[in-house]
Amino acid sequence: MTPLYGVHAVGPRIIRHDLGHYRSAAVTATYTVNLPCQLQKSVWLRNTFERALQYTILGNPGLCFGIEKSGSKCTAGFKQLAEIQSGDVVKYFEIDVVHVGVSVDDHLSRVIGAAHSHQWVAGKPAWRTIVSYQASTKSAPGAKEAETSRVTINVTFLAHHAIADGLSGMAFHMSLMSHLGEVPEVGIEAAWPLSLPHDVPAPASIDHLLGLHDISDNVSEEVVDPVWAGGAILLPSTTEDTSRVRLITISNDRLLEILDVCKRNRTTLTGLLHGLICVTLLRHVEDARAFRSVTSYSIRKFTDADAMDIVNHISFITQYVPSAVLDELQATKTGSPAESCLILKMASAFGAA
Repeated sequence: MTPLYGVHAVGPRIIRHDLGHYRSAAVTATYTVNLPCQLQKSVWLRNTFERALQYTILGNPGLCFGIEKSGSKCTAGFKQLAEIQSGDVVKYFEIDVVHVGVSVDDHLSRVIGAAHSHQWVAGKPAWRTIVSYQASTKSAPGAKEAETSRVTINVTFLAHHAIADGLSGMAFHMSLMSHLGEVPEVGIEAAWPLSLPHDVPAPASIDHLLGLHDISDNVSEEVVDPVWAGGAILLPSTTEDTSRVRLITISNDRLLEILDVCKRNRTTLTGLLHGLICVTLLRHVEDARAFRSVTSYSIRKFTDADAMDIVNHISFITQYVPSAVLDELQATKTGSPAESCLILKMASAFGAA
């Protein structure tokens, strides 16, 4: 890409995103705060939360960029933003679990699923937050008024995968949480738009940190495998693509049992999830012949990225599950010992090829 002010190349490693392999990474955290009863949640969100969000933006260079394309044949690049509007990075949802009858997890599943279907717009931030909180409940008649109330707020950090990986979501929440403790509960309302400095460094790409550009310069194009960006999207347009999310809660005791099973079978939790996902797909996709999975993993230890950096430093394990394995699974009953043995076999083979 021709160097322009505020525009930086994303790099070939991010071409999956340019071709629409997937769009976003999302990490949700639950915040519990004690607020004075006379303080409305909306006021606290506009004052404390949004100001803490602004400090988080200014402290993380990766949040000051969007994704830009200047032509149909141009590789996507990071576009430095001059300012950020509140409507581009924060959206609120109030959940009325009493009258609507929808659980918090069900609501979150729908909100996150819809957010993953979102098309990122050029010239806008390549990330956003989704804040959901329960509607206020009225006190029972005659009940003593409390001075403070405990409020639970779910904050989802959703970002274009070229901007952030899963660990970046944790870094975002750690930064936001630290700033929430610094901003007074009752203060001035956050002023938008937020002006950004002009000398923000672009997110460090894997290509430059690991010297992949130097390697690719010495390799003939004829021997370089074409980038696989997923199967063809059989839709009239990508805007009709939808995502579905299901939240699963695993208790700490149950998780320890699962980790013990992984240890005894010399596999990992990621490998076990791979096996479970393949079995689930097999049970629901009648004409399944074979599966190819692409599982991401962090390579920050190779790029020396800090735990608090908001970057996309991941690579992928591609695993092929042939029809012979699926036929073997198909012959077992759901929940049977035979099925469990095959799942563990797939888990142990994960990443070994």
